[in-house]
Amino acid sequence: MKWRIVLSLYEIISRNAMIMNLRAYLKTSIIPTSIPCLSDEVQGQLIFENSANYSKRLNYVDYAKGLAILLVVSGHVIYHCIFNRDNGASYNLGLFYVLQLIEMPLFMFLSGLVVRTRYQNGKNTLIDCYRKFRVLLVPFIFVGLTFTLFQGYSLDNFFLHSMKRGYWYLQALFDLYLIHYSFQGIVNLLPRKFQMISDIVLFFILSFLSIIFKEWVGDVSVLVILGIDKVVMYFPIFYSAVLINKYELQKYIFGSEKIHFISLFILLTLGILAIWDIKVKGKDYIMMLFGIITILCTLYKYNNKKGVVVDFVCYIGRKTLDIYIFHFFIIGFTSLEFLSGIMIKYNSLFLSCCIVFPISFLIIFISIILGKIIRQNAILNHLIFYK
Repeated sequence: MKWRIVLSLYEIISRNAMIMNLRAYLKTSIIPTSIPCLSDEVQGQLIFENSANYSKRLNYVDYAKGLAILLVVSGHVIYHCIFNRDNGASYNLGLFYVLQLIEMPLFMFLSGLVVRTRYQNGKNTLIDCYRKFRVLLVPFIFVGLTFTLFQGYSLDNFFLHSMKRGYWYLQALFDLYLIHYSFQGIVNLLPRKFQMISDIVLFFILSFLSIIFKEWVGDVSVLVILGIDKVVMYFPIFYSAVLINKYELQKYIFGSEKIHFISLFILLTLGILAIWDIKVKGKDYIMMLFGIITILCTLYKYNNKKGVVVDFVCYIGRKTLDIYIFHFFIIGFTSLEFLSGIMIKYNSLFLSCCIVFPISFLIIFISIILGKIIRQNAILNHLIFYK
């Protein structure tokens, strides 16, 4: 009995000692999901503490998500409300061109940047896939079909339409998660020293294939129904962010003053060349890439800042799902065509921002309120938000 008491005390002391030693590490790094030498109880406590520290360090992601959803809503205000879905007229507006260049790539990159990478065995993969199904695919189907019927379209129009009446992002993100979980399961079978090389090789192979297939995948109706046309378009952006997060490269990329300066210099150079009407091959892709880097490098500096504006943008960033799925209902029944004449006449970036952004903020505010109302209903809250 005495020996059992002594052994029990030793286990308690050892456990607390391990926790104390690793707390300092947790403040600056993310521990793996599983540490074989620790008990499940200790791992659970460490992961819980790490999650709190992790969320604090990712404030800049919430800032970026807040900015991204503002850009998305603004693009939809221009396209749907002001120019009544006139693609040509919308692209004649300088602001719309800039928004289309950066908004969804930024959103996809941020989605990859917050992917929690853990050991993928069969059980973990099934659990993760089910969670993403509930969080992404169920709202995609339920809210998307509801909006489709509200607009007077048939249900098959929703599935056959490449844009899924605007809700394609949820389906594409679900597909990208499935790809990520599948290939992480393969990578995890390899020795740890080969995993980074394997990740990089897989990334380049799949990115190369996505570029090849992007040209014809949109013509295959089955692939459009499954959202594969969007997957091949955004896979390189999403998965590059996944790898940055997995190998904790954020501070080396977004925290680098040199990278920040180079990104700004490239953007300014391309802007000057565009003003002089000098053609640059791949200009849009280069501007999109360095635009994302510039935004994240800038916001990374404000990671621990406090203030009314910063807190407001951060709050919006944490409500992106509500804003994304509900703002279509507001935009779908709002007409602002009377603004199209003045915006095309002057085509000023500053004037366009002054007109569009206040309207977008109002729609964002209404969407958040609508989300809060929906969450009051237990059935809808569980169905849409899995709460």
